[in-house]
Amino acid sequence: MAINYRAQSGRILAGRPQIEHLPEAQLQTFLEGELVYMNSGYLTVCGADPALILGLSLEDGHNDAADGSHSDDVLLASVNQEFIMQIGHSGGGDATNAVTDLMAAYGVTLTSNKWYVDKNKTGGDARVKVTRFLDPVGTTNGRVYVKVLAANRQVE
Repeated sequence: MAINYRAQSGRILAGRPQIEHLPEAQLQTFLEGELVYMNSGYLTVCGADPALILGLSLEDGHNDAADGSHSDDVLLASVNQEFIMQIGHSGGGDATNAVTDLMAAYGVTLTSNKWYVDKNKTGGDARVKVTRFLDPVGTTNGRVYVKVLAANRQVE
């Protein structure tokens, strides 16, 4: 499976993008475009199947020895914010954008510092909803616009 793109900002459906400058937890090595959340007051990369997603990192983590030594910009996963992510399968195979993906809810998976929409994760493992297509239907590992599900947004 070829996940070639990091997650990125899509579009804001209303208002302005919400960007916050937040203190980073110690030993964070996330890259720009990774999903992050606040843990005990500090910005941290999301783990596998994240229950909470604050947003998308707009810069790399600094790998500092102490909490709060740096702060990073984060594009918040607000109710009006869409992100662009690739579609994939966690089993290692390629996935294709399909008409049935529109408004479907899927989980997310991290591979080589790149998050993607995982069509193998549904139901209780879902974290995002596909809202529209960037690449045409039928594209292998195509890019889609997604919104973080309300239950998984760490911000309103």
